[in-house]
Amino acid sequence: MKKKFKEMILAMVSAIALGVAGNFVYDYVKDIPVIGYLFYILRWSYGLVTGTLNWAVKVWAVLLWGLTLYGCYFVVLFLRKRRKPPFYHYTEDTFRKWIWKWEWEHNKEGWQIANLRPYCQVCDVELVETGSLDSLNSKCPSCLRYEHYQELPEEIIRLIRARTEKKEYLKKR
Repeated sequence: MKKKFKEMILAMVSAIALGVAGNFVYDYVKDIPVIGYLFYILRWSYGLVTGTLNWAVKVWAVLLWGLTLYGCYFVVLFLRKRRKPPFYHYTEDTFRKWIWKWEWEHNKEGWQIANLRPYCQVCDVELVETGSLDSLNSKCPSCLRYEHYQELPEEIIRLIRARTEKKEYLKKR
């Protein structure tokens, strides 16, 4: 019973204190034109937006700026394409008696090896590949040489990357 009585007293004191505090806040704020100030901000924002949108702009100036930015974009793209790494011309090498040729392509991940192909070491003709997952057989269409090699293209790609990272391709020139 005493606990309920204490809670009721606390609730009544809190209600009175909140009422008095609210009255002080109201007396302080009633002289400030809050709604008028909000309308002033809204009118100012509306005037700013409409003034910006109705700004007299010459169409030729907008077109000139647009074409200039468009041209700069293509100049940057052109300059990026022209920059090739030092290993760009390293497109042929011999790994464990086989001649391998490839091309370099640039994509999101950087410079990647593309079109990796084995060639005959006798007549330098691209080999026809046959085989299974663990090894490949090859046949030269020119000299009809039939060979077996165990290098998978993924292994050759790793060897090429290792030589480019160590700059060993420069020694072969």
